[in-house]
Amino acid sequence: MKIFTSYYAMIHKIREEFPHALIIATSGHIDERIQNSVDVWTKKLAPTKKIYFDYKEDSDWKKYVENYKTERLSLFDFLEYFEYLESLTEDGLTDVFLLCYEKADDGSGKGEFCHRHIIAEAIEQEFNTTVHEFKHSHYDRIDYRMNSRISTDCLF
Repeated sequence: MKIFTSYYAMIHKIREEFPHALIIATSGHIDERIQNSVDVWTKKLAPTKKIYFDYKEDSDWKKYVENYKTERLSLFDFLEYFEYLESLTEDGLTDVFLLCYEKADDGSGKGEFCHRHIIAEAIEQEFNTTVHEFKHSHYDRIDYRMNSRISTDCLF
């Protein structure tokens, strides 16, 4: 099993490449079209309205991360969650995709700040694994943003 992160606009590409993957929504609100395209909607991984609106008001990313970790992730049991996800599948858990709204890096070198990267970091620490961003093999997750690595191919 591999774990990926991505955003909702990529659902059709994920389904094409990983037809048996489990696609999980992690945002507090999703429109009906998205609801019909995901397998599981895990609202407990979504930022609370308070966390979200506090961030919209003050743009304090560090406070957002701290509040999200305290109010959401510290109360979330990933082992129990992955066992639950496995119970949803007949042949065992295949690839898992955790999705939200924020677009990944567009080539500018800075992706949008996003709670899915906080989730990815927590999973990596909990299970000593790597969580990949779908369709982005060369990036670093810095300050919960995707940052494209400079390819040495373009330097020479």
